Amino acid sequence: FDKCVICNGHYSKPFTPVVPGVHTYTGRSLHSIDYDSYTTRQLYGGKRVLLLGARSSAMDIAREIAAVASSIYVSDRSLHLSDSVQQHYDGKLSHVGAVTC
Repeated sequence: FDKCVICNGHYSKPFTPVVPGVHTYTGRSLHSIDYDSYTTRQLYGGKRVLLLGARSSAMDIAREIAAVASSIYVSDRSLHLSDSVQQHYDGKLSHVGAVTC
């Protein structure tokens, strides 16, 4: 090899943003560090899923759950979805902008 890239997850301390009103949310929430692809069908099958953030982890998870979720919403200030991106997510991915509450 001419180059080697080490991708070992230097974000090992999860950051969860403070979202006003989140304490009243009764659904299930988790950080991407706790995501387990083995439970995708059971936890996300037929569900509407909101992902906060659109970086690598979020988009990898979106791609996995697109096979079973009814719809996926990505909250991010800078995401722009093209038609080619939608094809990777079975047309289930929508951008909703930054969550404020």
